[in-house]
Amino acid sequence: MGTVAERRADEVDRLTGRIALLLEETAHQGLLALRLLMQARELAMEADEDDAVRRILSTLDERLAHLEREGRDRLRQARRLLRIGR
Repeated sequence: MGTVAERRADEVDRLTGRIALLLEETAHQGLLALRLLMQARELAMEADEDDAVRRILSTLDERLAHLEREGRDRLRQARRLLRIGR
């Protein structure tokens, strides 16, 4: 059994690791969202009156919105963990 300082240092390391992982996942979600946005823009340029393309764009937009919400949730969780770790 370690000293209080050692236990606190271990706890800080554990929280820091979790926060780093959450931030990495958030960055990954942001990259996915950016790729979806780029795909949607490319399709929009080709779309004109095509219903199938319009449905695809709608699906991409929904997925992008979902990824944005997930990224914000993960960022909030990381911030909460930072506040708890203080």
